[in-house]
Amino acid sequence: MQSNYAAIIYTYKDIPISELDRYRLSGDVMIENGKALGIAPEFFILNTCNRSELYVCSSNIDHTLHTLLEYIGREAEEKARILKGTEAVKHLFCVASGLESIIVGETEVMHQLKSAYRVHKTANYFGDKLDLLLTDAINFSKRLRRDTNISKGRTSAPYIALSLLPKYLANGQKIAVVGAGYMAGRILESLMSRYDNDCITIFDRNEDNGNRLAALFYAKSALLDFKRLDTYDFIVSAIYYNGEPVRLTGPKKIVDLSSPSLFVGENVVGINEINALALNNIKIRLDAAEECRRIIDRYVKSHYD
Repeated sequence: MQSNYAAIIYTYKDIPISELDRYRLSGDVMIENGKALGIAPEFFILNTCNRSELYVCSSNIDHTLHTLLEYIGREAEEKARILKGTEAVKHLFCVASGLESIIVGETEVMHQLKSAYRVHKTANYFGDKLDLLLTDAINFSKRLRRDTNISKGRTSAPYIALSLLPKYLANGQKIAVVGAGYMAGRILESLMSRYDNDCITIFDRNEDNGNRLAALFYAKSALLDFKRLDTYDFIVSAIYYNGEPVRLTGPKKIVDLSSPSLFVGENVVGINEINALALNNIKIRLDAAEECRRIIDRYVKSHYD
């Protein structure tokens, strides 16, 4: 069965991300040109910001692959990684498990894979064989993440900041987010996944920026006011502030992602500590990656060889 599979791979590992759009394929294009070329393989396309990958299944995979490569042209073929048989299958399992991601073990790629699977299945782009392979890869990646350390710990600053805050707020407790830029937006997105928006206030030096970000998340906003901030239970800061560091004694914990640091005190967790936590989690994942590749290799050999 493995000899029926092949993959044409374009990723950040081989091509600058800014150039990936030149090599992206779509399902409609595959259907249209497949008919014109006289081939009708089962296929699945995974397009993300870091990759564009085409998986095909055909009873005559060599002919199908040769025809597709002739169609995409020499330049595109030279930029691609071409995988056949179990190598294509193993690559799919590694992608689903986050082993091929920029941030090893991240889970977003699995959600993207599942979303693309639903779109392709609805459009009847593949049949039973590729359906079984994709379903197996998705389910296997869930087990691998559960049974190994490949996705253990947070590696992005907003999620680490969230992990440092209590899981539940006591009645009447409040959180302040200082800043209204990109990082503050990511922090708010994380906070909103756990807390009610009525307990969160955005503080910024620019009222318009604060209001604009607050409107996106249905939160409250206010001008930066350190006396008022001192009445909050928890603060997460992500702002450029080129002044003297501020000491607040009211908050139970301040997570300061600002650079330079905005806050000082025993209740402050600074950017250096956040980075140390991230690096430790990345090391744990990298240590698990080789084990995961061996597990995938054994599984694919026993089920698809």
